[in-house]
Amino acid sequence: MRQIKLSIFNCIDDFKVGDRVKIICNKKTATTIKDKKWIDCRFPDRIGKITHIYKKTNIIEIKGFHFHPTDLILV
Repeated sequence: MRQIKLSIFNCIDDFKVGDRVKIICNKKTATTIKDKKWIDCRFPDRIGKITHIYKKTNIIEIKGFHFHPTDLILV
C-alpha cells in the first residue's frame, strides 16, 4: 500500500491544469498579488481553475493571475 506524506506546503507536482483550487494566501507572495482586498475583489469565493502551470518558475496561473503552490489548496 502506498502512503501519502502530508505536508503543510504543496508541491507544484500536486496540481494539474483544470484543477479547482482555493486561494488561501493573504499577503504579497506572488507576482501579481497586492493584498487581501485585491484577492477578494478578483476571486470573491476564493476559488479558481488552473489555466497554466510554469514548473521552472514554480508559478500557477489562475484567470491570468500568478500564484505560488503554497498559496493554493485543491478543492
